[in-house]
Amino acid sequence: MLIELTDNYQPERILHRDYQINSIKNVFKNFKEQGHAQNLIVFGVTGSGKTTTIKKIICDEDNHYFGSGAITNTSFKTLKSMFDLNCNTYEKLLKDIILKLKEEPGIIIIDELNKIMDIANLFNNLNTIYRETGCPLILVTNRRTIFEDIPDDARLTLFLEKVEFESYNALQLYDIIFERLDLIKDRIKVDIEKNEAGIRKICAMGGKEASARIVLNITLKCVLNNNFSLEFIDNIKENLERDSWKEFLENLRPFEKDFLKSLLDLQLRSKNIYPSDLAKDMGKGFTPARISQLISAFAGYGIIDGNCYENLGRAGGRKRVLKFSNQYIFDTLSELIQ
Repeated sequence: MLIELTDNYQPERILHRDYQINSIKNVFKNFKEQGHAQNLIVFGVTGSGKTTTIKKIICDEDNHYFGSGAITNTSFKTLKSMFDLNCNTYEKLLKDIILKLKEEPGIIIIDELNKIMDIANLFNNLNTIYRETGCPLILVTNRRTIFEDIPDDARLTLFLEKVEFESYNALQLYDIIFERLDLIKDRIKVDIEKNEAGIRKICAMGGKEASARIVLNITLKCVLNNNFSLEFIDNIKENLERDSWKEFLENLRPFEKDFLKSLLDLQLRSKNIYPSDLAKDMGKGFTPARISQLISAFAGYGIIDGNCYENLGRAGGRKRVLKFSNQYIFDTLSELIQ
């Protein structure tokens, strides 16, 4: 079993995440020493090391309660599972959680926050728990628009500090893959040095996607087939990319899909897309502020370039122009979103 090349493997050390590790560890340190700590919201694209880092830290620390929205999907099930309570109502659940935290204070950690369907309800519950106990929160998500779902009272009370997991580059992915391959070199038939060109190609591909998960997946398939040829790698990458885009679209909320559809339609009709065009196309309910937030979110995903401007001269000044990051992304989304 080559678990070292899968998501299930927990490495002894986390490469290229020193700042993020220190930020998260400071929550544990301050809570132990002072009884208080900053609440965190951890952002990062899929495959940027968020979950691996969190799991590594909690293996070395105590005084915490961990849950994952990927498993439980709702706020009630998530909180019930985290605190191992048998309750049938929110009122009883919140009461028992608060009592438990007062007796055994701990840091509340929720991974895959974006998978919880009633996210606003979760934040209201966390707000109540935090007000009563002061126990800090570490919330992990790959969705940049999550702040739109936080009720105002919870946002002002929790005062979440952002910790960003930046995208890996090709050199960082190369370090990660070679460390993992070195761990299994005695169990595989692959000559790592002889296939370095193929491995570097995989890391270059992964760098564009910013995902260690994709790189590990491709590497595992190449190892199992003892084939690091460029043609084989390209074929695997194409299939994985398609599956990755499907998963991304499935996780978007309805209004985010509407925004993306509008972008695609406008691109087909016009060379240049302006934010005002989106506002007209999407109609009521999409204020300039909401449009701006969505532009920032999809720029963060790497889908659009939101930093382009058209010079209209003295009369018109500079006008913001929206473009898809590249033709491949436009073609892929056009095909899959139908």
